[in-house]
Amino acid sequence: MRSLCTPRDLPPTVQSCVLPKDCQVTDWSEWAACSKACVDPASPVGRRARSRRVLQFPVGEGAECAALEESEACEPQGEGVPPCST
Repeated sequence: MRSLCTPRDLPPTVQSCVLPKDCQVTDWSEWAACSKACVDPASPVGRRARSRRVLQFPVGEGAECAALEESEACEPQGEGVPPCST
């Protein structure tokens, strides 16, 4: 019978067994609003972000958690977006 534990330099009666568990995270949240709320041809791009939370931290040699936050460039969307004041 094969063991799921990696043998250590301890006698068999003292070896501990930690079954690995991978990190588990929630689905991504919705994207936040673009940081740019007006039109500016000189600087048209803003940023928006989204996040997720850890449900299960990794245990033993389980896989680490993926990124919990990400952001991307964005431009103001929609009709009637006002020009930025100068």
